[in-house]
Amino acid sequence: MSADGNLKFTFVPQAPSTSHKPKVERTCPLCKLPLRGDPAVLLKTGQSIHVECYFRRQKHSREDRAN
Repeated sequence: MSADGNLKFTFVPQAPSTSHKPKVERTCPLCKLPLRGDPAVLLKTGQSIHVECYFRRQKHSREDRAN
């Protein structure tokens, strides 16, 4: 607003409000396959793995403890 009370519009270039960042595809740390569309298990470490990989991991850890 100017001193006489009239509005004065100015052009101020701004960055676009929406930026298109490439999405990082989440992958299972055990099998290295993408997690999209498949059910995943969230571990205490914050990682997500496939349900099948989770059960396979549980089975192997039980077998290791038995030996």
